[in-house]
Amino acid sequence: MDLVVRWSPEAAEDLESILEYIARDSVFYARAVAWKILDISCAIPGQPFIGRVVPEIGDMMVYLDLRVREKNPATADELSEAVREGALMRIRPVLMTVITAFAGLLPIFIFDGLGADVMRRIALPMVGGMITTVFLILVVIPVIYCLWEGRRFERPA
Repeated sequence: MDLVVRWSPEAAEDLESILEYIARDSVFYARAVAWKILDISCAIPGQPFIGRVVPEIGDMMVYLDLRVREKNPATADELSEAVREGALMRIRPVLMTVITAFAGLLPIFIFDGLGADVMRRIALPMVGGMITTVFLILVVIPVIYCLWEGRRFERPA
């Protein structure tokens, strides 16, 4: 049995209108498809909550800058003292935030049960990210700030 397809002018008009519709909205559809492909929050439950500690880095920069501007250092030693005081002002809130997050993640590491292996895969990057963030906030950011602002006090040779 042979299949015979007859092409009518009405079918051609219908196909043309469908192609016009697709061409008109293709940018929107391409954007929607790309967004769904790149949207990893639907693949990893809890992923949107991972980055809640990281904004502390911005707070650290503001506190360091405010402390340095209050002290108005005239030498590199005064600058490093002002940066140290600014870092000490932020150590308590940063550690309180991280310790609270660790306390919340502790049951995920301790208990076994249904879905515990999946939850551990989520909790482990969160803990690693928080440790990295604390290191950045309390060590790297003050050192970089001190080096950057310390350029003012260098004398040309």
